[in-house]
Amino acid sequence: MITAQSYRKGIRKVSPIASCVAANTPVTLYQLTNGRTCVIRKIIAKNENPADTQIQIGTGLGAGYVQAMPGINLVADQDLQITEEFIPEVEFTADITVQATVAAAAPSEVDIMVEVEEYQGTAG
Repeated sequence: MITAQSYRKGIRKVSPIASCVAANTPVTLYQLTNGRTCVIRKIIAKNENPADTQIQIGTGLGAGYVQAMPGINLVADQDLQITEEFIPEVEFTADITVQATVAAAAPSEVDIMVEVEEYQGTAG
């Protein structure tokens, strides 16, 4: 599929690992560079919890959280890698946050990291 992002030259970056330990409590997954937008190109997640969970990617923290793409189900004690052809091409204009639907204290947390492509300005 050819999209607006396909014609723009972006910079690929990787987020640090974000650990979700409190149910339905968003944490920062990727801090966007000022004046840029980004699209997620790869998602890597590990559910170290004995219960299945769903991760939800969006923007905002606390009561300001807004989900930006469909939830991703993670089976208990399994990992998951999703590549760009299977990820909705959502262009983020703010920091990316993530939350899990299950509570988990370390070492049973849900860990997530993403690879993004950052663009100067917004899609036109």
